[in-house]
Amino acid sequence: MTARPPRVGIKDVAQAAGVSVGTVSHVLNRPERVSERRRAAVRAAIEELGYVPNHAARQLKVGSSAMVGYLYPNPINPYFANLGLGIAQEAERRDLYLFVAHSQGDLSRRRHYLSLFEQQRVRGIIVSPRSLDVSTELAISERGTPVVLASTHDPSGRLCSVAADDFASGRLACEHLVGTGRRRIAVVAPADQTSPNRRWRGAWQVAHESGVEAMLLRVDNTSIACGCRVAEAILDLPADERPDAIFCTSDLLAIGVLQVLVRDGRLRVPQDVAVMGCDDLAFSNSAIIPLTSIQQHEVRMGEIALELLEDELNNPDHQHSNLLLEPVLVARVSTLG
Repeated sequence: MTARPPRVGIKDVAQAAGVSVGTVSHVLNRPERVSERRRAAVRAAIEELGYVPNHAARQLKVGSSAMVGYLYPNPINPYFANLGLGIAQEAERRDLYLFVAHSQGDLSRRRHYLSLFEQQRVRGIIVSPRSLDVSTELAISERGTPVVLASTHDPSGRLCSVAADDFASGRLACEHLVGTGRRRIAVVAPADQTSPNRRWRGAWQVAHESGVEAMLLRVDNTSIACGCRVAEAILDLPADERPDAIFCTSDLLAIGVLQVLVRDGRLRVPQDVAVMGCDDLAFSNSAIIPLTSIQQHEVRMGEIALELLEDELNNPDHQHSNLLLEPVLVARVSTLG
């Protein structure tokens, strides 16, 4: 077995460059304090020796981490990737780094990663929780690590949060479907997720106001496979019981519905049944039938989440904020024809 070479330290760099350890430290952290000649010598030594700075040790020394934790529930949903992109873009602007994990929608797994983030002394945590149980997040915040909720709200108001207005999204969707003449609307939503349930309530309110029928179809999660099963169940209904519109509370569900309906062929989209999603993910416009959806601004949501986190860290007058972003209807072929 080949012996692992010893790790190069800052003293090795100083010796190779013919300077003090303090000079190397200045080159790494405050290069303007060092002459160009010495900076060049130190950088050449770093390149030759393959030295990698130990940022973790530096953070312990100065008492401030540059690492932000981001915890989200679903690793296959592009919505959370877009949210993470917004966080990453804002982090890069601030010379910060991300420590990313996903809970797979499991509360115990979420608590495990929250504890791990806290043990790693991250500067703060951004969480997209699947449920409204944020007791662990509150406890971490009270111990001194700021926590911001992204894509949902803390009902107690004791944490900062930023989310799309899910109730308004549901209203927008149902108003659009009613406006195109639909009278029997099926809303597809997971049973245990807060955002889809708010979207259902918004849609139901508009249906009630408009005198049209709204039915709730429960699914296990927001996946294409669940959308496929919903479409198959709708096709099995008698013709006079089928909805003439299907509002899926996520684009992944809507894509599954579209796949089955187009493959089966008995119901034409949108002539016989309109289909729409929510989140307006990148692939929605290039679906087999371009999908009407609701833009939730998840990239901007991620940027705002980090802005709130940094304000809590750096602003002595910080007050917790619970921000809602206005959704936007993006109408396409799946409802308009």
